[in-house]
Amino acid sequence: PLYDGGSKIVGYIVERKPYHVTGDGRWLKCNYTIVSENFFTVTALGEGEEYEFRVLAKNSAGVISKGSETTGPVTCKDEYSPPKAELDAKLQGDVVTVRAGSDLVLEASIGGKPEPKVFWSKGEKELDLCEKISLQYTSKHAVAIIKFCDRSDTGKYTLTVKNASGTKQVSVLVKVLDSPGPCAGKITISRVTEEKCTLAWKPPHEEGGAEITHYIV
Repeated sequence: PLYDGGSKIVGYIVERKPYHVTGDGRWLKCNYTIVSENFFTVTALGEGEEYEFRVLAKNSAGVISKGSETTGPVTCKDEYSPPKAELDAKLQGDVVTVRAGSDLVLEASIGGKPEPKVFWSKGEKELDLCEKISLQYTSKHAVAIIKFCDRSDTGKYTLTVKNASGTKQVSVLVKVLDSPGPCAGKITISRVTEEKCTLAWKPPHEEGGAEITHYIV
């Protein structure tokens, strides 16, 4: 206040009442101890209800001021904002490659109000917490860790963030690189002479996640 009544201001009292156009209603205290700061969070309000608030100052002499000008009608409702999702920088690209046996870490920043439902999925199947998969969800981050990757972990992973304001999805393609499998079928031998022979074979069924470039005999 501009005038402290001759004694130092020691705190404030916050009051509320249901809003009525006529001004009817009784003011109720929102705080049971003196508020020393210039702000206060009022709790235990009814969703969709209208209230008005005012503040009174108290000085060290114990004198309480008249109420401040009221806030006017305030409707209690959740703040809504659309869901947000952004992949970590190391996941942004056409394809993310991982060596077999290492861990795949999928991380993204998320947001939205009310707090959204969040989940990682591979293809159409939601990832479930298990010995191989670790999941960590907070209000700001979503992390999935696939341990000891193998070729079966190659695929498209999608993060879905959903709340009352909508749905946001971000995806990343993952390729797990491994050693190629053995050549398919039997080796055939032809053109045998006393000095040479010709060997022929079929490519392996499993390329290891990359194109076969050459063979070692």
